[in-house]
Amino acid sequence: MKKLNVLLTGIIAGLALGWMSCNDPLQIGTELVGESDVDFFTTDTFQVNGLTAQLDSILSYTFSSATLTDLRIGNIVDPIFGGYKSNLVTQVLPNTSSKAEYTTIDSVVLALEIDTTGLYGMDNPSFDIAVHKLGTTLISEQAYYADDNLDLNGMVGMLNGVVPPSEDSMEIVRITSFNFRDTVEVASHLRIPLDKSVGETIFDIDSVDYTRIDSFTNAFTGFFIEVTNNSNALIPLRLSGSESKLTVYYDSRSGFSEFTYSLSNVLFNTMEHDYTLGVIDGHVDNPTLSKEKIFVQGGAGPSLKVTFPTLENLGSAIINEAVLELTVLNLPGDNQEVYPLPDRIYTYFKPDSLYTVTDDVRDAFQFADINLFGGSPIEVSNGGTNQYIYRLNVSEHLQKIVDGEVENEIVIQLATKPISPNRVVFAGEMDAENPIKLKLTYTKI
Repeated sequence: MKKLNVLLTGIIAGLALGWMSCNDPLQIGTELVGESDVDFFTTDTFQVNGLTAQLDSILSYTFSSATLTDLRIGNIVDPIFGGYKSNLVTQVLPNTSSKAEYTTIDSVVLALEIDTTGLYGMDNPSFDIAVHKLGTTLISEQAYYADDNLDLNGMVGMLNGVVPPSEDSMEIVRITSFNFRDTVEVASHLRIPLDKSVGETIFDIDSVDYTRIDSFTNAFTGFFIEVTNNSNALIPLRLSGSESKLTVYYDSRSGFSEFTYSLSNVLFNTMEHDYTLGVIDGHVDNPTLSKEKIFVQGGAGPSLKVTFPTLENLGSAIINEAVLELTVLNLPGDNQEVYPLPDRIYTYFKPDSLYTVTDDVRDAFQFADINLFGGSPIEVSNGGTNQYIYRLNVSEHLQKIVDGEVENEIVIQLATKPISPNRVVFAGEMDAENPIKLKLTYTKI
């Protein structure tokens, strides 16, 4: 099965390699034809078909792109989009090339630094967290996807009833020099006690393997971390933060000590969706139901696939401006404060086996002004009622469709799809009040 590559860092890297058109379409047209032969038209009546589409799996990790370290864990049941579970996969690496000399393992703690401002979901959540040892050796040069099923080798830790702190810092007791203990203020984090066997396994790794990443990760494969209850929220983790680490506390000949390992190298989320638990049930890949409502979600959730079946009737034309307008629906039982709208959505197409952003997005980045493309929610008043719309500039890509250079299709999804849980419901093409619209200005030639 082909996989969908929408890793955020890969997008940004791709933008740096893109090219930017330096010609104005209208100027090109007037160079080719006489002024009297040019006819200008403006319309918003071209047919637009939308589909809630489940695309191929989302690429969560690739060696060619920088590792995303702001990931999430949690398990929620969204009344509109159903069940959504985000798990964390991480390798562990030593911070020094030498291993600890120990006599007795005292305790082992896995710490995960959190972003206290980025909780997604309901207030006052509670998390039951389980830590499993991976049974699969992760390869840093290999790609991993959101739906990958990884072998596990037993649970090594659990922490129930976790309530994330609301403050961005906390006090803990830390061992200082000469084995003194001191109370220090550090970034807020979760502390999950692990089985002592984790420390014994990691300390028994040959000292030579501490100098070789591949050898070390073969000997200690890493962790799979999941939330086992309905936590009603997702916790954002800062895995590059100084408090995200594995610490082994032990007794040595010189006294009580600690040895730390970083959470790094291969890091990614796996994701699970259960649409049967929400209003979305039955809508995915259903052209009939998509005429009324279209569901778009981050993670491994659905995207919006748009086609323009009557665009071929346009004939020879220059696209001066094309704006796709999508209206947000606020369904009964929804709560956009608990489940906020996406900050930004992008347009994509599939030139080969992978999806990539359209030139309209690419050029906006190269002009250092993404607002040239649009894609963020705009609050408008409609008959005394406030609602949100998204406007997307699709001028360049629509020109390529008209010219037969690309397939008649645009895919719309979150700009940060691999790491964002946000979601939105759009009115479909048959919505009585606010159907999908293509606002088009073009020149007949």
